[in-house]
Amino acid sequence: MSEARYDIIQHHYEEEPSWILKDNVSKAEVELIPGVGSHVVRFELDGHPLVLTPPDLAALREKSSRFGVPILFPPNRIHGAQFTYKDRTYQYPPKAGTPHYMHGELSHKPWFVAESGADEERGAYLVTRFRYQDHLDLFEHFPHNLVFEMTFRLFEGKLICSGTIHNEGMDEAPLALGFHPYFPVAPKLSTKVVIPAITEWPISEDGFVAGLPEATDACEQLRSGWSFEDVPSEGYMLLEMPREQSNCCELQDHERGTKIVVESSEQFPFMVLFKPAWADAISLEPYTYVTDGFNSSLDVETTGVRGLDPGDVFTYEWSVWQAGLDI
Repeated sequence: MSEARYDIIQHHYEEEPSWILKDNVSKAEVELIPGVGSHVVRFELDGHPLVLTPPDLAALREKSSRFGVPILFPPNRIHGAQFTYKDRTYQYPPKAGTPHYMHGELSHKPWFVAESGADEERGAYLVTRFRYQDHLDLFEHFPHNLVFEMTFRLFEGKLICSGTIHNEGMDEAPLALGFHPYFPVAPKLSTKVVIPAITEWPISEDGFVAGLPEATDACEQLRSGWSFEDVPSEGYMLLEMPREQSNCCELQDHERGTKIVVESSEQFPFMVLFKPAWADAISLEPYTYVTDGFNSSLDVETTGVRGLDPGDVFTYEWSVWQAGLDI
């Protein structure tokens, strides 16, 4: 009897339960840890890593936004750890050593496994769920009964995450979502970063938007392919991509003749490019809004600021896969 193409295995990442999605034909594996932010901590294709794996479980728990594919709600910084939306003020705990809030808390909180399985139609899949109302420490500063559901699928060698956010509360909730995937880069000299950037937002030294977006030389470089070595390692770049469509970014490895493709749905018109100091890696972060958008004086069409009405559902999708370079 031939081996099934797809499989899902319950495993352990040290002492933490994990799930491994397998595509036996593509020789692809994805490992997820629902108990620590529903993290994708490993994605390998024929033994080659496509995402940056944490060194151990302690590092993931302590610095969950530095490895794998963390979810950000809200993404990036909130100035003074506070904003006002629809006459309600939201006060968050500041990040240690700063007066600001950063990256949300869903990336290190436990998520509930709602469903798992493997078949030819869906591939190997895991569905995880998070309810704000189940976490009183979060509910105190964000009193909205939002329910997050993420479906991770490994299908034909591609990692696909389709998600929903359902407002089961009685009030409109401010909504800002992002993801922070890290992709290992080696060898560095042969890697190019390609992003369909239209404009770049100026960023201050403390990491906040400092003006209106402009077409820059960096945008032109990214559209044609910017060498990893030339990408700035200080701070981050906030880029605007074509709106009302899905967008693809690439990490091209010209030595191996392959590329990592990152596709994000139209709900993510902004992309952060970040080069971490702690690893040879690049982070391509799809955002629904600009950094600290709720504190911006700019109009919502420009910043992407939005809310989610009671009973409404916000849907999105992103995916990652490896392909051959077009020659």
